[in-house]
Amino acid sequence: MTLGARAAASAIAALLMLVVLPCLSTARAETRFHPAYLDHPMLGPQAAKGVVIWNHGTTTYYAASDPSESAVPIFVSLLRDAGFDVYRLDRPPSGESIDASTAALLAAVQQVKSEGYRKIVLAGQSAGAWISIIAAGKTADIYAVIANAPAYYGVDHPRYTMNAYVLFDNLKAVQTRRVMLSFFRNDPFDPGGRGPKSAEILRGRGIDTLIIDQPEGFSGHDSGNGGLFYRRFGPCVLAMAGNGPVPTRETCESDWGRKPSAEVALPPGTTPLATGSGAIAPFLGRWWGTYQNGREVSLVITHVDGERVDALYLVGSTPSGDAKSDAIRRTGRITGDTLELAEAGKPTIRFRVRADQGLDVEWLSANGTSRLTTVLQRVTP
Repeated sequence: MTLGARAAASAIAALLMLVVLPCLSTARAETRFHPAYLDHPMLGPQAAKGVVIWNHGTTTYYAASDPSESAVPIFVSLLRDAGFDVYRLDRPPSGESIDASTAALLAAVQQVKSEGYRKIVLAGQSAGAWISIIAAGKTADIYAVIANAPAYYGVDHPRYTMNAYVLFDNLKAVQTRRVMLSFFRNDPFDPGGRGPKSAEILRGRGIDTLIIDQPEGFSGHDSGNGGLFYRRFGPCVLAMAGNGPVPTRETCESDWGRKPSAEVALPPGTTPLATGSGAIAPFLGRWWGTYQNGREVSLVITHVDGERVDALYLVGSTPSGDAKSDAIRRTGRITGDTLELAEAGKPTIRFRVRADQGLDVEWLSANGTSRLTTVLQRVTP
């Protein structure tokens, strides 16, 4: 079958799914199952290594945002680029419930199985991770589950503790061969202690398991969605979906983001300001860190003239390669413990001295719609 024919067949199958899944329940009238990357041709069940079904998180019916319209996290593109076809199950808040969403996911699994896909991988975040785990306990047709920050019971105490003990009950039923679970620091949905107990349950049942528990540099419920997770744990994701041995975290975790790369090396002829007193002193030297979107960032003060501060702001490329590394000359001033680089038509970047001698960074787009934060540490020569 030619690539064009495979793409046409996949498109027809996707249309069929859009018809089949809404019929499962009137409450799920808007649930959609369709290709995740519209600009990327599907390989089809015979040519693809397997199929990935992405499952997003959820929110309340009255929330301003609809998770079913959210982007697929960048780490999933690794599986696409490795030869997997990728679908997504969109579950608008109006039809969201554990039973309804799990039933829709199981229907999607049976659909791709009937098409002939040899390997089925479920991936999800938050509520999407939760229903992926439940579905893996109701069928043996799933090869692997990749679940980031699984949760379903909110942040209210004590009900949120169900995100631990109900999770453990769900893991006791899992029938799949491989499970990768990730838990992150400062996750308001996480009661704590879920990593070790999850590993104990799964490994005790003979399931090949990889637990990413509280990794350094990650903070918050959505930590698995960003470029840093892609950079650091992408090799782990690929290994879990593959046919080889299940890795340990130590053997698959990348060291990206642990030290500056060549992408943020100082341009030839750049001379960092070496001495100074007063407000500028805490900002001297070379600073480095990473944003959650998977870009490195570095700061060097090059000149001070009265209140004017000249700086070199360096950023690495995005994981996708859409934005390249760059060294940007910026001008700003220091007010109290904050250095602000603010110029008309350019992003505003603020650096604030921390008690631990690091620098808090806040980057705001020129139109004010995008914001990034991170912490920089001083780089020793």
